[in-house]
Amino acid sequence: MEQTRHIQHQLPRKFFKLTAQVIYIVVLPLFFLLFALSYRPESLVRLLDMGREMFSFNLTMVFAIIFGSYLTLRLSLYFLRHKISHHPLWYTAWCIMEAVFVSFFVALYLWLMYNSKEMPFYTALGNSLVQVSSILLYPYLIVFLLQLVEANVKFKQRHLAEMKKAESVNDNRIKFTDENGQVRFTSLPQDILYLESDGNYVRIHYLSRNEKKIFSLRNAMKNVEAKCEEFSFVRCHRSYIINPKRVKLLTKGEDGTLYAELNDVQSTHVPITKTYYDALTEIL
Repeated sequence: MEQTRHIQHQLPRKFFKLTAQVIYIVVLPLFFLLFALSYRPESLVRLLDMGREMFSFNLTMVFAIIFGSYLTLRLSLYFLRHKISHHPLWYTAWCIMEAVFVSFFVALYLWLMYNSKEMPFYTALGNSLVQVSSILLYPYLIVFLLQLVEANVKFKQRHLAEMKKAESVNDNRIKFTDENGQVRFTSLPQDILYLESDGNYVRIHYLSRNEKKIFSLRNAMKNVEAKCEEFSFVRCHRSYIINPKRVKLLTKGEDGTLYAELNDVQSTHVPITKTYYDALTEIL
């Protein structure tokens, strides 16, 4: 149970595959570049222009720093994927660390480009965190949500396939209902030995882990006979319906009574009347 809970709180392995890391390496820097060129936020333009008409040059350099940072960080995440936790909180912490890491190196570049007196490092770091991280937040969320949606779709597809497989297995089971039409007993056809009429009940003799068991079903034999015929069970006696695949051989008792000897552990003998003998031998 504890292991199941642990697995349920893990991110899908797709988040840590190489293709996922490549998406982050390419999409995040590219989004930053296109966003800056398309919307040209005033504060970002002022920061990168430096009053020297260096916006385009500094934007290219910042783009290169972001790309190099994510290349390093995301490949590290890929190679460490088997050694680190896949918990969502841990992954969130990693993403925050990435943003700080990128902002630090962008700030270092800005600090070196500016005169240290014009912009102290802590000011450059603050500007970098605000300008760079706020823009990168959008692609982070978009890529993360798309990954979640894709993982959820694949999970539902696997779950649906498993359900269909389970339904397919269940469809192969024989289901016995009581006199009110409620399913009371299901079993694989090969596990049924025979059915025996007993007043208002039908005794279903079956195997469970090679052990012979009996289930008492409140219903009349005539009501379950049609269901038995669907699985090629045949009536061999007024009070018995037998699974012919379980018949090992036919024998005759000292008194002349015919019996079907079954291939269960106890070699059970089920009586056969002459009325049903020919029909049974044709199947066997």
